[in-house]
Amino acid sequence: MITLKHILFLILVVTCFSASAQQSMMPNVSYPFLEKLIDSAKARYPRIKKYNHKLAVAKYDVQKSKMGWFDALTLSYVYNPSSTSSGNGTVVNQQTVQSYQPGLFLN
Repeated sequence: MITLKHILFLILVVTCFSASAQQSMMPNVSYPFLEKLIDSAKARYPRIKKYNHKLAVAKYDVQKSKMGWFDALTLSYVYNPSSTSSGNGTVVNQQTVQSYQPGLFLN
């Protein structure tokens, strides 16, 4: 149990020993060096790199979704040469003209 002697001893210890506060270190601060340290920490801090990467990915996703309406369109072509080679190396002449056949398809 805490007795009156213990309480008086505690009060005596608290009042007799005074602690001094830390002196200010503000006159010793070099602000250009402090700014250099802050900039270095910002450049090398992994969270900032991670968030910048996430921001770049999000910007790319926005651009991709803006161009998403082009997904329904398909542009293709067929090339008809005037002569083709068969499997055994002989050249086969076709009666059609050499041409390109473009096509635009909407899915």
